[in-house]
Amino acid sequence: MKTLLITICLLFTILFGQDTSFTLFVNYFSGNWSSVQEACVGIGQADRNYQMVVDSNYLHITNTAYFQPDSTHKTGSDHHDWGLFSYDNIREKIMLREFNSEGFVIQYAFAAVSVDGKTYTFLSESIENLPEGWQARTTITITGDNGFDELFEVAKPGGEFKTYVKSSWVRR
Repeated sequence: MKTLLITICLLFTILFGQDTSFTLFVNYFSGNWSSVQEACVGIGQADRNYQMVVDSNYLHITNTAYFQPDSTHKTGSDHHDWGLFSYDNIREKIMLREFNSEGFVIQYAFAAVSVDGKTYTFLSESIENLPEGWQARTTITITGDNGFDELFEVAKPGGEFKTYVKSSWVRR
């Protein structure tokens, strides 16, 4: 009986427990942030909120960016996206799913963390509404208690990653 109870507790922890690294990740990002962004559509300003949802199992992201018109992009551009960070207990990985206003849905898996624990890299596993072979990479570098840099890159099938958006975020 004791063995059964221990087995059930271990199974429950494996299935429903969250890794300490995910908790630390979530605790750092929770709250409101602002950014200046350099993107292929120009220079922009962005606001983002990270908030725990669904019984604190997911970190929900809402993001809005506004890019002013310039000589190359006459009308400017607005971008909106939602995202969810989760922890996949089976794979023991932080996952990110992003839904954006251009109609793309990207599923990322955590790929690497730097030796100093400040840079996190996420690689796409799938991208809806793009031909097969496209890839996306998001790299987040914590720059201090109230700041981080983010690099979003894309690669055509068989191509090299190219910077699409580079941003520096500050906690509000």
